Amino acid sequence: MPGTPAISRIALRPVLLNGPPLLGAVAAEVGLHPRTLRRRLADEGTTFEALRDEMRFTIAKEFLAMTDLPMGEISAALGFASPGVFSEAFRKWSGATPGQWRRGMQSV
Repeated sequence: MPGTPAISRIALRPVLLNGPPLLGAVAAEVGLHPRTLRRRLADEGTTFEALRDEMRFTIAKEFLAMTDLPMGEISAALGFASPGVFSEAFRKWSGATPGQWRRGMQSV
């Protein structure tokens, strides 16, 4: 179904900020069974995990650029197990640590 990822992104953002980023919660938000959502995402060439990580990265960049929240709070808000896990994921996505990325944004 075209558009499912966009709908899922819209549904994922509040779920991500209000609790663990779980497939079932997002599926319920868009009125689908989790298997149906997973299948539709596969039809679009993506996965729930890829979509979740895309949204985590987007929101992390917003937090880093627009707030002075400590890394631990950002990590917790995005449902990471620890600040270290968050930092590792952020480095994978951006090529920089969250602190390096934030400092780079401050110099812009």
